[in-house]
Amino acid sequence: MREHGERIARRHFQRFLAACQEPTDEDLFGAAVFRETQRHRKRLLSFVDALGYVLAQRMKLRFLTGDEAFRGLKGVLFVK
Repeated sequence: MREHGERIARRHFQRFLAACQEPTDEDLFGAAVFRETQRHRKRLLSFVDALGYVLAQRMKLRFLTGDEAFRGLKGVLFVK
């Protein structure tokens, strides 16, 4: 939006809506479990980030992030 304005941002937003997925109850619970496992607790992941990761895993997609906390995790495409 900053570079191209609201009109173009809205157009792109509408294109991405078709790919949106509603999280299931299992996704929500899975994100909470993922965050709180001993292995991941020290990473200090936000719930929203954990949910995105869990959704990507369910959909068999790579999770694209620049968050250092996800570096080295299975299925993560880390970009900085």
